[in-house]
Amino acid sequence: MSELLFFDVYVYKKPESIKSSTLHQQPMSPIREVLRRFGLFKEQGFSRVIITREVINSILDLGRDTYPREVMMFLGGRANSGVLRIDRLLFQPYEASPESAYARINFPLLTKPMGSFHSHPRGINRPSDADLRLFSKYPGVHLIISYPFRMQDIAAYDHNGERLGFEVAEK
Repeated sequence: MSELLFFDVYVYKKPESIKSSTLHQQPMSPIREVLRRFGLFKEQGFSRVIITREVINSILDLGRDTYPREVMMFLGGRANSGVLRIDRLLFQPYEASPESAYARINFPLLTKPMGSFHSHPRGINRPSDADLRLFSKYPGVHLIISYPFRMQDIAAYDHNGERLGFEVAEK
């Protein structure tokens, strides 16, 4: 007898208390639309983003170690009770230059990235159009770190490219 395995698909839902006239809405992907129609699509909202110190330190080190090339990884964690907690990096093979990074995305079936991280070696941590396209494909938080790769050079964005705040936790 065969079994069907279903997994939840989450997408960040901007809290109603935050209004923006410049919010750039990305169209829902065809896969998400099909899942929504069958009741298998869930929207996951969160009001806080917490990133462990270990992840932050790894991001800072990776930015410095790969300079002048970009580095790209995905973020692992979970959303629970309105809090998105990032506690690990998820590696995918990628190609990078000083101008861009391209990942060959092939996660195991039950691995769900909760965002992404990449560097901007040229010193600007705002998302490009290519970054916004990547952000729209994954829920959660997306981090960009720019040269010279210090804590204050990390910026966080939601899947629409809106700036987010985040907290750093020891564990």
